Amino acid sequence: MNSDADKVPFLWRFLRGDIETSEFEKALYNDASYEAFFGNDFFLDLIENNYHDKNEVHKLKEKLKAWLGVNYPKKCRCIELRDLDYVDMTGDSETGYLSYMNTIHEIKARGGELWWLYLARCGECQQSWLVASDTRINDIFILKRVEEIDVEKILGDDVWPRDFDSYADVLVFGCKSGKQARFADPMNSPSLAWTMIDIAKEKPGMSVSYFAKLLNVDRTTAIALAEIVMKTEGIVIKLED
Repeated sequence: MNSDADKVPFLWRFLRGDIETSEFEKALYNDASYEAFFGNDFFLDLIENNYHDKNEVHKLKEKLKAWLGVNYPKKCRCIELRDLDYVDMTGDSETGYLSYMNTIHEIKARGGELWWLYLARCGECQQSWLVASDTRINDIFILKRVEEIDVEKILGDDVWPRDFDSYADVLVFGCKSGKQARFADPMNSPSLAWTMIDIAKEKPGMSVSYFAKLLNVDRTTAIALAEIVMKTEGIVIKLED
């Protein structure tokens, strides 16, 4: 039986998609303490919901989010973020990145060539995050929850999780999440060339199609960029797949 303190994080994991709907439904039916936690009326709404209907589940999540907002108000937005998530760098302070990142502060940079990576902690909820900052291409912060055992290894022994050790890994996340920027004038965008150079050094012999997907440019543009950086930097990029 979960305590009330355990229930709130569990409910937010359901809301943000870190657990399956079936796991949430199972918890409601198997843990009798939820009835007292929610109150009889709202509990009945929850257990009578059609969890096989995506629209109904969406409506239920909105109700549950509102209920939590009234009964368990949060001081920060960390609990809204998935275990692996991103925050767009654009937007105003009410809905954009500042509403998330204002409470999340760097406590140690990875340093060296991995300039984009740092360990951070929220000053309100004390959640620790591994943060990858994609300022060159997609303008997003990528955040991964970090357990305290890993925080101790980072701070004490400088042993880091291997997530996002390559800038290519950062851009791959952008591809998978659907958050990719498209440059209006890619041939005159230095950040595209710099990124192609860095990744070609990290991963020698990658194809031009790989870079086209990663940088969100068409193949013709990727070839043109590759020809320039190969000539100026002496690196190798496969022009044929």
